Amino acid sequence: MAFRILIRPTNVQTMDKNLSRRIRIQKLREVGRKSILLSSLLGAITGILIVGVALIASPLEPGDDPVWKEVVLFYGVIFGVGGFLTAIELMLIYVITMRSARTMVIMNGINPESAFDDDVERTLLLSMIHAGLEAPNSTIPLHGIDPIVNVPRWRLIFAAVAYKAKVSATKLIMKALWRRFVVRILGRSASRAVIEIVSIPVFAGWNAYVTRNVMLELRVRVLGNETVDDAIDYLYPQGFGAIDTMTRQACLLAVRSQITEVADFHPNVTLMLEKLVQEHDLHPADFDGDGEVTAEELDRWKRGCLLELVDELDEVQREHVTRTFAMACALDGRVRRQHRKTLKKLTEKVNNLDFKKCLTKYMKFVQLGIDD
Repeated sequence: MAFRILIRPTNVQTMDKNLSRRIRIQKLREVGRKSILLSSLLGAITGILIVGVALIASPLEPGDDPVWKEVVLFYGVIFGVGGFLTAIELMLIYVITMRSARTMVIMNGINPESAFDDDVERTLLLSMIHAGLEAPNSTIPLHGIDPIVNVPRWRLIFAAVAYKAKVSATKLIMKALWRRFVVRILGRSASRAVIEIVSIPVFAGWNAYVTRNVMLELRVRVLGNETVDDAIDYLYPQGFGAIDTMTRQACLLAVRSQITEVADFHPNVTLMLEKLVQEHDLHPADFDGDGEVTAEELDRWKRGCLLELVDELDEVQREHVTRTFAMACALDGRVRRQHRKTLKKLTEKVNNLDFKKCLTKYMKFVQLGIDD
């Protein structure tokens, strides 16, 4: 279904390639605003329909001393119809996000109907489908990097099961918690319909929040190749291959650390890794640069030794590594607690207070096109 929506013909106009990335991001944000508004309206409409169901089912609401059959019947109707409407709502939100993905792809000069003939464009389309459906990123090892190497197996099994129900479960749990909150405020005497009416703007706001995050991810991915090229030019003005081998090795380790600390390959970070490895012109695990990778070097690469290697670098080299790690975090956008810990340790090794703000600066560079 997502694929059919993506390749469906449309009258969207391609953006001028001469426009700056910042201007094009602004135009793509306009597409996102429409999707956010539509998803908010869907949340409100779903809430109104549930209010209607609550009003219709009000004669079935149990009294002070209810029989268990009455409770089962009433809540079965309320939650059954509510779950059905929520499922339809989620499906329509996915349609909206996939249509936005299609619009953004075409605005960026890619024809979805013929994109599968080109490897780069095909990869981008698949990435956009994943983002629109909020599907997980790849965890297949690449260049000797296993993104889940530091994740306990029980967490992987739990995550695989939990992810399938993440979106619908999150929404239903949020609704349940909000209803409990409203009951505490209004008292147990408040009718089911009153509780649902008060909940309508909250559900609309929740839809807007979730869709806003999806739209941001779509924008970041559709301009990913260009953004990564700009990021590499910004980080290494003379070219990545122009810096010394040891620093390049540490920079690759910095990208590896970002990947293993988030436990998957974000498409933009994967692009960055591929381009840096190509310019490095050596295997990432070839620490001594002799063209051969020993078992000890491969183990060191898989284990990760970023901070250990950084201690051997001088001030300028450490700045390169710190910038690289911060940019990799910004290209992904999901900055975890472990990322912040690693970045703090790196910045402590650099005698430049401006580096404490580099992550915020690079996030603006990636998401808004601001490179001041």
